[in-house]
Amino acid sequence: SGPLWHAKTYADAAKSHPRMHFMTYEALTADPIREIQRLAEFLGVPVDERRADEVRGLTSFNTMKQEQAEKDEAKGKGKGK
Repeated sequence: SGPLWHAKTYADAAKSHPRMHFMTYEALTADPIREIQRLAEFLGVPVDERRADEVRGLTSFNTMKQEQAEKDEAKGKGKGK
């Protein structure tokens, strides 16, 4: 029972429950295209490498940060809600 006990519980659950998908930060950062494809496969959504790369780009920290900055700027100018 140490700091990794909580994560191990989820990993064990994912192995024994076919309706649970488990993704680690390490795997996602090491090979994001493959992890996106694995998630899509789990969800039953066909995703080729090109689309997985597009998803990776749209969900990157920098992209989401930029989108939030644009929303914040629009709010400041009275254009957002």
